[in-house]
Amino acid sequence: MASQVATGAVQMIDSISSLEKLLNELDYHSHKPAALFLDVQTINPGEDGSISIISLFVRPIKKVFLIDVLTLGDDAFTTTSLADNSLKLLLESSAASKILFDVGNASAGLFNHHGIRLNGIKDLQVMQLVTQYLRAQQAQAARLESCVEKEAHVPRMSLALWKQVHNTVNQLRDPAKGGSDAVFRERPLRKTILDYHLQNVLALPWLWVAYCETLCKPSDAFWRSMVFHTVRDRIRESTDPAGAGGAGTRPWGWSREFIETSKRGWNEDILLELEGIPMVDQCWLDPNFF
Repeated sequence: MASQVATGAVQMIDSISSLEKLLNELDYHSHKPAALFLDVQTINPGEDGSISIISLFVRPIKKVFLIDVLTLGDDAFTTTSLADNSLKLLLESSAASKILFDVGNASAGLFNHHGIRLNGIKDLQVMQLVTQYLRAQQAQAARLESCVEKEAHVPRMSLALWKQVHNTVNQLRDPAKGGSDAVFRERPLRKTILDYHLQNVLALPWLWVAYCETLCKPSDAFWRSMVFHTVRDRIRESTDPAGAGGAGTRPWGWSREFIETSKRGWNEDILLELEGIPMVDQCWLDPNFF
């Protein structure tokens, strides 16, 4: 996975000046297709859910930026570029596509602690539901580790390193072994934790390629609409005070009954569309939606 970035192309963003430089760089790339992949590391998801690091892979320049939210606080989101754009504006923009895994968990942390309502999100966890449903006629949301190990098609040596680093970090987080998520609060970051952040965000482009093989065909408009609506619902649930930010921790998925009902509604909308009544968003007809 490290082959996706040039040597030395990993930068810690833990000062206002370094963040300003990053934001100026993003002004050139944020509206390019599939340009931004991000991973939001929450501490104690479902409980406090505060954010330690946002890992950002900027694909056009093959660089990873680790935005230290724990150190920068709200400045991480309110600092602006020369064009007056901030990380908050970028995360809330529907025009700038951001690709991540598990929007429920990321959205809960960003909204509860920083008042950010995510928009323009393509969630790989939801995209994986499509491939899973087509195989089994039902789908349960999968974990990142499972998807990377089974579906990302990363080189064997990279996958072995992935497993090694994740096993080490899982032990550091395991209360039964004296660990906790407090390891993500340590500064400077341990090398193992830095590698963990790096690997998580660099795995995302591999998954994106794998899932686009299923979802980026002209005939897959229904499934693109399902992904869009599910992501939207996950964001709404994670920002609902009644949900207590639990969207990222509760089991969820698609049942056969749910999909069949959704297909009937889709077919009815298509018929109305053919009669000249606009019902289907044209973006879902675009194979390059993701």
